[in-house]
Amino acid sequence: MRQLRCPNCGGEHALVNPGITMLVCQYCKTTVYWDESSVLRAGVQSILPEADTRLFLHATGKLLGRAFEVVGHLCYEHGRGRWDEWYLQLGDGGVAWLSEDERELTLEQAARAEGAPPAAQLRPGQTLTLEGAAYSVREVGQATCLGGEGQLPFTILPGERYPYADLASLDGTR
Repeated sequence: MRQLRCPNCGGEHALVNPGITMLVCQYCKTTVYWDESSVLRAGVQSILPEADTRLFLHATGKLLGRAFEVVGHLCYEHGRGRWDEWYLQLGDGGVAWLSEDERELTLEQAARAEGAPPAAQLRPGQTLTLEGAAYSVREVGQATCLGGEGQLPFTILPGERYPYADLASLDGTR
């Protein structure tokens, strides 16, 4: 297992899988990210707001019969509220994301966006076909990252804004 020291406080962290590229130091809350050659400190402290949530860092359980541990957490805010995203390390070596909005959990899965219009052209009610399934665009907007904790597979910094789109398959299975 790969080890990493926080460049701010020296705290040691064991990375849970090789795809991790960012973590929030559990000791000093500094956002730490790296590239192939060096560890960098973002210089931003990640302080999460109090939340009404069922999950927490290092929580364990089963998802569709597969054991998991929560290894990362992000919180986003948009004009009408906020939501949490939980990065899960599965017992069989896989990973998954759970989104939590108003205590409702949704399993998120990546889909190939080949042929999809750019985010700026998406509109609620629009129908898209991704990986052979028809989806309806339910919501489109901009979200601000409020903060995070744990280990994540990409770099995302508190205070930055990101486009998002919420899609659901027309048959209700995705």
